[in-house]
Amino acid sequence: MNVQAVWVEIKKGLIRKIRSPVELITETLAAYVFLTVAIMAASGRAVTSGDAADELLFSLACVFFCMGALQGVVRIVTEEPGSGVVEQLSSSSIPLWRIALIRDIASLANFLPNIAVIILAVSLTTGARMPPPKLSALVPLILMRLGMLGIGYVLGGIALLAKRIGGLVNLISMGLFAVAFVPVDAKKGSVAAVSRFLPYGGCYYMAREITFGGVGLGEFVAGGDLASAAILAGVYFVIGVFAFNKAFEAALDGGFLGKS
Repeated sequence: MNVQAVWVEIKKGLIRKIRSPVELITETLAAYVFLTVAIMAASGRAVTSGDAADELLFSLACVFFCMGALQGVVRIVTEEPGSGVVEQLSSSSIPLWRIALIRDIASLANFLPNIAVIILAVSLTTGARMPPPKLSALVPLILMRLGMLGIGYVLGGIALLAKRIGGLVNLISMGLFAVAFVPVDAKKGSVAAVSRFLPYGGCYYMAREITFGGVGLGEFVAGGDLASAAILAGVYFVIGVFAFNKAFEAALDGGFLGKS
């Protein structure tokens, strides 16, 4: 991975935020309001506390952590239709899928300080507390992001061919939020079943147990859970990149790359 390219994208993201303060403030407030209302609604009272609220905040934070991976590739494909952005990127010596990966890493670096501020504000408002993830919890969280990025590549491939897929992206995003409200040990229900087959499910379980249950990462290594999650995330990522590249070739051959 080109570290310099990642740093350039991080700076570009920061510059965009500085130049668009209204967008930054409104998006931050929207995330704050959503998290606050979700926790209050789940608790059934205005101010909540306790393990359930703490874990719900952690679960929702993980969903926001994945959301950029789901939506980032689509934004690259669909932003400024007709302006030549995609064509310029596709003519680069770096493959388009790698550019998307670089941008995802950069967006993640810009996302972390923002979500930290939001979580602090939500904690002060609702009483829910989310301890900082332990270093070992970052392993399943990174696998979670990688696997969900695979789904993002698939969505990006669909966007290359079908163009306007905002409704589909929103539907999948809302489905991921639904997964966040399912208890981590739930065995029944369609949402629980879907969660187990997504990179989010198993990775979230490990991150949650490490953060709240005091379980060491070594236990998941010994039990094979980490290896299973890594394989699942890798499969999603590889399939996603493959699907995206095939869609890119089809769009290029069809002569409608970058058209709205």
